[in-house]
Formats: sequence, structure tokens, C-alpha cells
Amino acid sequence: MGWRVLVIWECQLRSAVRDETLNGLSYVLSVIMLDKYRIKSGGDNDYENFDLAAESEVKYSKRNEEK
Repeated sequence: MGWRVLVIWECQLRSAVRDETLNGLSYVLSVIMLDKYRIKSGGDNDYENFDLAAESEVKYSKRNEEK
């Protein structure tokens, strides 16, 4: 991944262009974070490659049916 350097010049923070600069910065940071934490697919249905950590199915019945 490495480092990412964002340069904001003092002139970009003047009141005339401050909102545009900060909106652009917000957008760039959002793209970076979404790229970093996106779900990376490794092929067809990765979830099917995992074993389930569950017990076998248990059938329950009502108490009245047991008698």
C-alpha cells in the first residue's frame, strides 16, 4: 500500500476557494479509504470455501407431542 502524500497549498485555503479545496480533499480521502477496505474477491463465491462451524440440525417438538 505505501504512503500517500496530499499537498494543499496555503493559497488553496483562502476563503474564495476553501470549500472547493476541502470538498476535493474529502473526496480523495473517501476514495482512498474505500479502496483500502473494499471486499476483494478471490474468485467464484469465496464464502463457499469455508467450513461451517455449526452443529447438525436438531428437531424440536412441543411438549404436548412427546406424551
